[in-house]
Amino acid sequence: MAWIRARTAFQPEVGVVLGSGWGPLSELVDAVLIAEYAVLPGFAPATAPGHLGRLVLGELEGRRVCVFDGRLHAYEGHSAGAVAAGMRLLDELGATACLLTNAAGIVNRRLRPGRLMLISDQLNLTCLSPLAGRRPHEVRDPFPDMSRPFDPQLLATLRTAALAEGLALEEGVYAGVLGPSYETPAEVEFLRRFGADAVGMSTVLEVIAARERSLGTAAVACLTNLASGLSPLPLREEDVLRAATGALPQLEALVRSFLRRLPA
Repeated sequence: MAWIRARTAFQPEVGVVLGSGWGPLSELVDAVLIAEYAVLPGFAPATAPGHLGRLVLGELEGRRVCVFDGRLHAYEGHSAGAVAAGMRLLDELGATACLLTNAAGIVNRRLRPGRLMLISDQLNLTCLSPLAGRRPHEVRDPFPDMSRPFDPQLLATLRTAALAEGLALEEGVYAGVLGPSYETPAEVEFLRRFGADAVGMSTVLEVIAARERSLGTAAVACLTNLASGLSPLPLREEDVLRAATGALPQLEALVRSFLRRLPA
């Protein structure tokens, strides 16, 4: 935080994390500061496709925002703490809410590619935690309650925003896995039986870190593809990014509407 405070006193109200292929939305911000992750203490350059790796502070729809243009993943070789560094930074900068976004594969057969899904709950199957191994003075709540991982008021605001924009917003449980390989058909069936509706390689560690900091959180997934075993086609990263990019107009409309309706 000291690096940012040396350059601006801007205090964001809400953070927005942009998942795979959704970086162009950061260009909508009337920016006061743009910083590459490579120069931010506690961060590292983003290497995943579709993740530019920069922080944008500024205004969007009249709200003070901190937009993370891409994220870090554990499969890139980063620790769980580094993956969730953005949540700690948001708290230190004074933000009280965060909207996480990602690209996800479909596990539940009732869902269709190209739709947005409000994440109602999550399964952390990474076998990692951003709180593990940290010293007591570094953790605000060493045993955060995860019975309500997502803020009910923020979820309600997203539902209202989607309705106002005429957007079809699915709801379901997101399973976070380590990656970077895609799941096998047997693993997808396992996830389905465990109650997952979609699967991806991010988000769950950030949610845990946000809860530890009492940061109100909501998350939206772009359902980019049918997971292994639900389609005869092989899974390719370029297809996932293409589907996410195709959903940009939906996400832009949802984010703008969400920010306009976000309680002060």
